[in-house]
Amino acid sequence: MALTDDHMSDQEEDLLNRSTNNYQQPTENKVPEQEGSNPNTQGHVMDPIILTEECLTLTFLENAEEKILLQTPPNIRKVSLNIRSCAWSPMQQYVLNQTNSQMNYQTNSQMKILLWNCRGANNLTFRRNLDAILHANTPSVLAHIN
Repeated sequence: MALTDDHMSDQEEDLLNRSTNNYQQPTENKVPEQEGSNPNTQGHVMDPIILTEECLTLTFLENAEEKILLQTPPNIRKVSLNIRSCAWSPMQQYVLNQTNSQMNYQTNSQMKILLWNCRGANNLTFRRNLDAILHANTPSVLAHIN
């Protein structure tokens, strides 16, 4: 039975006001964002990560492009890198060997890593586009997941 405002007692009206004021909209279930991972934010171009151990695990959000600068101390020459495209994807494992160059102006050497997840890798157009990207970026490590 529906009550109009004229037939509502003061107690019922007070109860109705309290229940509507405390009501909150249900929140959506979202994957928690990592710092600096939202491509729509005007943040850093690269997130610096300083390695303190010889193993690093990176987990990215799904469909998010990330640029990360890995800074390693001079005593670490070999790094095990575990990469996941999202929290529920299988782990991809890589090993990075760092070599000293003849002219080392920095205490930490930099390494470009290109991780590509694509179907149709045998397509001639894909290979041409990938060659153009490799020529422009010259990564030290290329990881292609098919």
